[in-house]
Amino acid sequence: MLTMNTPQTRPSVALAVPPPTALYALPTVFWRTNSRRRPTFKHLATRVTCVRTDSEPCSGHTVWRGLSGGEPAGLAWDWIEIASGVVAMVDPMQVLTNLQLVNMHGHVLAASEAALHFNQFVHRLPWQEEVRRLLLTQ
Repeated sequence: MLTMNTPQTRPSVALAVPPPTALYALPTVFWRTNSRRRPTFKHLATRVTCVRTDSEPCSGHTVWRGLSGGEPAGLAWDWIEIASGVVAMVDPMQVLTNLQLVNMHGHVLAASEAALHFNQFVHRLPWQEEVRRLLLTQ
């Protein structure tokens, strides 16, 4: 948990939030991009780091875990509050995951190609609602 020594600082909100890099401890799961079955994800945890000042927005990371072909899969990314109650991914090219995407021929996708699929996964998740719910407690 991040703690700062300023009077405006409020502690992170979330219990036992795993760091996003914990996804690397999961075994690699391969997913074919032409598969009709998409991995399903559920919210695992979100960390909110908040210094409520006009110049410092709230930020944090969120972790989602699910299954892909019966194997544990996860997604995690950093987010930032860009306006009151409006949150966005810090960098859509930086979704941490243990998923390895392959095309219909079994070739691993380049990072830029895989990012398109990971962003589609993120877009389908209610992650912004989860973050906004936590921000209301700040």
